Amino acid sequence: LGFAPHNLLLQSSDLETTWAGAGITITTGVSDPFGGATAFKLAAAATSNALSQSVVVKAGTIYTTSVYLQNVDATTSRLYFWDNTGVDSQADLVIAWTAGVPSTSSSNAASAITYTDVGDNWYRASFYGTSDAANTSHKMFIYPSSTVAAGSVNVYGPQWNEGSVLLPYNATTTSAYQGPRFEHGGIYRNL
Repeated sequence: LGFAPHNLLLQSSDLETTWAGAGITITTGVSDPFGGATAFKLAAAATSNALSQSVVVKAGTIYTTSVYLQNVDATTSRLYFWDNTGVDSQADLVIAWTAGVPSTSSSNAASAITYTDVGDNWYRASFYGTSDAANTSHKMFIYPSSTVAAGSVNVYGPQWNEGSVLLPYNATTTSAYQGPRFEHGGIYRNL
């Protein structure tokens, strides 16, 4: 059983709309991994620095978190899959940067961690985790710097999709993306 292509995050291609920023500065018009200029530079301006978006998800369900990242001058960055109600991490990943290449510094409840090289020092970081067993209000956090008030990364195409399989990126605007499923020979379902 597979899922139709989807992205539960809103405004995945406009990180200044619907997203909440704290302790960061955002620069628009940055070169993205596919030859455009639609990426964003997130620069830490405080020790507590993050871009986030809340999403209602199904309780006790696996979700894959992914985002394209290109290091500018951060030592470590962090991705969180957060439970808003229980105020705790469901899964998180601290990314160490060495000469622009990501590796896992530490993680908590993050499974199938991958860094897919898409060229020009851009990587699609991904992992999956399970939402809280009772709570449905969750949040994705992107920290350009995980520990200090300095460091920046370029960001493109954040996505949350249900299931443990990383799906191709689907841009969103004012609503989540739910694509059709046209494959034959298997059993598929829409969300």
